[in-house]
Order: sequence, then structure tokens, then C-alpha cells
Amino acid sequence: MDRAELLQRIAAGRAELDDALAAIPEDRMESVGPDGTWSPKDQLSHLAAWHEIVLARLRSGVEEDEVDLPDGYADMEIDDVNRFLFQRDRNRTVAQAREALDRTYAEVTARLEALPEEALHRTFRPELPNRVLFDTIVGNTYEHYEEHVPMLRRAASA
Repeated sequence: MDRAELLQRIAAGRAELDDALAAIPEDRMESVGPDGTWSPKDQLSHLAAWHEIVLARLRSGVEEDEVDLPDGYADMEIDDVNRFLFQRDRNRTVAQAREALDRTYAEVTARLEALPEEALHRTFRPELPNRVLFDTIVGNTYEHYEEHVPMLRRAASA
């Protein structure tokens, strides 16, 4: 997949995410999902947090240098990282969570538009030679949106 197709898929995923969010009444944005999932507001913060990590990887490759992450982050399991990020961001308002998602999304797409095509397939950390930038972008943009859209749709119909 080239950069143009990647950006197209990210935009399509974001449109689907926005459609799911638009269906959630404002008074349910802070309600925990019927299946115990995070509130829609918390999901927005979560998606924004992973955008922050992508941005750090796009800029320097070392997210611990740019993002508020716990000591030992590089060795943590994903669920532990998610718990940390949830605790870090849980006091955001709905407006702050929306702003964080919109801001980080805009920055991710702008940086991708400016990124040389060949840079998409570079490793982002020398100590992780099997992790290429392309994979982390996909996993933390449109694939991540696809993961959260069903939860947001359930929140809308609760």
C-alpha cells in the first residue's frame, strides 16, 4: 500500500468513526458502555493517546521522549499501557477528548502527507528491527478505529 492509499484508508476509517460518534447522544458520552467498555469520551482520549505515540514515532521514533508514558513503558504489555493512558486521561472533559482526537488526527495526517514514501517502511526503533513505521500507523489509525466503532455504536443504542 502506498502513502496515498494509506491516507485514503485513514480518512475512510475516521469518517466511519465520526458517524458512530454522531449517533451518540451528548448525555451518553461519559457513560460506561453496556458491556463494561470505556465511555465514548474515554475511547476518544484513548485513540488520541495512540495518535500521540504514532506522532512521536514519526518525529523521533522514541515515544518515551515525547509522550507522558510510565517508566518501563517499552517492556509493558499493551493492556498495561492502555490502563496507564486511561488513568492519565480520564479527567478530560468530552470537549477536551474531542479536541485531542481532532488535533492528533490532523497532525498525523499532515505528517504522513509530508513523509517521503520510503520512510513508511523504515523501522522506527533500532532495538525493534521487526517493527516498521507503516505497521504502527495502520494499527493506530484506521485499524484502531475499526476496533472502537462497534463499541461506540453499542453506546449509541444503549
